[in-house]
Amino acid sequence: MPVTEFATLEVLDSSNPSLITQPPLIDHLRLVAEKQSAVSGYPVLFFETLSRDSKSIFYLISGWSSVVAHYEWIHSQTNQELLVLLKDFVGVKGLAHVSVDFDEMRCELEKDCGAILRPEAEGDLQDSQTSSGSRNGILALDKGRI
Repeated sequence: MPVTEFATLEVLDSSNPSLITQPPLIDHLRLVAEKQSAVSGYPVLFFETLSRDSKSIFYLISGWSSVVAHYEWIHSQTNQELLVLLKDFVGVKGLAHVSVDFDEMRCELEKDCGAILRPEAEGDLQDSQTSSGSRNGILALDKGRI
């Protein structure tokens, strides 16, 4: 049964949460999205919170064919190499599998909230644009929406 991955992540340098939009972290997140998507077959979306108290918190949301498939990815050599790239920048605060069809949820998330990085038609990842004036193209995810 398809599941949705919902990971709560934290920029380790909480004094500088804008690191998420700057190299090398933004480049590492693009690589994570590219590699994970190639294995799962689902796009990987990153969102930030609206909470002023936790600007260093952000979220990874993606789909998997099953929980087992996701755990196989977690233990894979490719994912372990990506975790090494991220270890000085990002910590994992939590992980949940939600019994919600990612494809349906994705449409609503992209329409209503936007993503820090989103896959484009050609398969490239590009920074989102925002009409709300959010910094560096990041659109906010209201933590009450999910």
